[in-house]
Amino acid sequence: MLDFDRNKFNTITTPEECYWLGFIQADGYIPLNKANNPTGVRLKLNSIDEGHIIKFIHFMNGKEEDFLKHEIHNITNNSLSYAQFNSRQVADNLGKYGIYNKKSGKETYIFNLPYQRDYIRGLIDGDGFICSTRFGVGLVGSYDICSNVQLYLLEQLNIKPKKIHPHGKIYKIEYHSKKEVQNICSHLYQDNDISLDRKLKLVEKIC
Repeated sequence: MLDFDRNKFNTITTPEECYWLGFIQADGYIPLNKANNPTGVRLKLNSIDEGHIIKFIHFMNGKEEDFLKHEIHNITNNSLSYAQFNSRQVADNLGKYGIYNKKSGKETYIFNLPYQRDYIRGLIDGDGFICSTRFGVGLVGSYDICSNVQLYLLEQLNIKPKKIHPHGKIYKIEYHSKKEVQNICSHLYQDNDISLDRKLKLVEKIC
């Protein structure tokens, strides 16, 4: 049996745990067995972001040589990197926060986390965008998540909510004012414990 921490997400007490909770909610996957019971958690990204998969392996107290895997996307032929941790306990812990097998478009914002800033950064790293050329930052997700992220930005940065746009079966929020984008990026990304390196580099250009 491969060694890793099966108690992860049992309690959320650190910024890094809040971050990964947001990232998994945005871009993770909960595998199921034949009885439709959750069996663990998987993260799969384009290999350009392989370093982020390695960060997740270390967070789970696993070894890179045991968990880092690669495959080729059968449609795009893109190189993918992924890690899967098989643990019903981890899957059940994530389920306590409403993170299940498939995204439904009705995911709910997770309140009462000790580090909301890190949770939101995880959401944006997983399913958001940052643009340094035309100045933009945004997030794709359920209406509940988008609206509550906007409320957080209003409370923390006094940035007024924008229109929440339909985006297929889900929704999208975006900010393009240079001052607002700089404030959001600075607040969420500077002096953090963990972030997606590719997006952090964009933040450094913006700020």
